[in-house]
Amino acid sequence: MNFSLGDEKRNITIVFKGEKIQVSQNVDNSVKISGGNNQGSIFAAGSNEFKGTINNISSSDIDELGKLTEKLVAALQTEELDGADNEDIINAVQQVEAETKKEKVNKISLRGILSGIDMVMQNVRNVSNSAVSIYTDWSAHVNSIISSF
Repeated sequence: MNFSLGDEKRNITIVFKGEKIQVSQNVDNSVKISGGNNQGSIFAAGSNEFKGTINNISSSDIDELGKLTEKLVAALQTEELDGADNEDIINAVQQVEAETKKEKVNKISLRGILSGIDMVMQNVRNVSNSAVSIYTDWSAHVNSIISSF
């Protein structure tokens, strides 16, 4: 691996499985990758050519999810759900919260768990309006977090 630092560019050359890949970072923060099977350039945020968006979840979003999760778990613990196991739903709710705290969030897992919880909540009987309201707030917050990834 070569690394050189100059006034105009920073370059790294990587040889991987016989393929030579050149990574260049210009002073405007654009990044160009060439060689190997790559067919173009990748531009980093901050460069003039970058046209994408960067979404981050703030710690307040995670804190709010924690509060909503606590409220939902407390509400579900007092419910006598007909057609579902409270403990299973509570575990799934806690899995969603745990997944959002990971360094690399698996959106498919999040959507799958949330979809399963939605299905259960729609099909159980004898759920109080209070629990449904808390669940609705929690679910909306989770969906807003998922869309931020």
